[in-house]
Amino acid sequence: MQLLHAEWPTDLWSGLLEMTQVNWDEEVNSGSPNRRQLLAIALVGASDLSFAGSGNTQRTVNKERRVFMEGAIQDLDRQRAEMLAELEKAKAEGRGAPLYVRLPNVVPFLDWDFYYVDGDLQWAPTSDPTLPNVNVPKGFVTDLASVPPILWSKYPPTGRYAYAAIVHDYLYWTQTTTRAVADEVMVAAMQDAGTDDATIKNFKRALGLFGKRAWNENQRKRAAGERRLLSKFPDNRLVTWATWKATPEVFHKGAY
Repeated sequence: MQLLHAEWPTDLWSGLLEMTQVNWDEEVNSGSPNRRQLLAIALVGASDLSFAGSGNTQRTVNKERRVFMEGAIQDLDRQRAEMLAELEKAKAEGRGAPLYVRLPNVVPFLDWDFYYVDGDLQWAPTSDPTLPNVNVPKGFVTDLASVPPILWSKYPPTGRYAYAAIVHDYLYWTQTTTRAVADEVMVAAMQDAGTDDATIKNFKRALGLFGKRAWNENQRKRAAGERRLLSKFPDNRLVTWATWKATPEVFHKGAY
């Protein structure tokens, strides 16, 4: 029986990523990888094709993504509740209100396959001044497809990681930077979140192997007229993305 990549053990994936040590754009596309690298890439590529064609595996990935996002949204709600409690305490004690940066809600559509932010999400580099500031505007809709499916089980379900994934997805959708820069922003955001070096290393390699496919797919969707920036929002949670995007005048005019 063929192993699909959602079923592969973590140590095998780590081994494949360690084995390749290849930059997808610079080496694979130039025809220079060695046989060991080609074997690893072929194995990963075959699993990715299986993923794309398998309904069962797609459902597994969707379930992993939903479990992650449910945990992340709970974490955001907890942080927001703590901030509001501190604000109320400061008011009651006559102290100056603490200064907080607003955390936007990440709101799922009914099927939990697409999400939107109900406020601006801003990210700024703390260690690499060559990276751009990123502002994800209110109403951006994400399916988090820029993150390779194998990585969902490695994300701790926290709001900070969800935000990093959304920033990365935004850059992959708008393509206002190169793909390499978008991936570096993702890595930097993970470093900001205190991720260990070994995990970051595997993430970076996985993005190098799988990122181009997501990047090209976004180009195709945008060329076909797909839009991702809402001007109007559902008034209840019982609306699917498929229904809402077909609703007239819900997108910003002239935007992506």
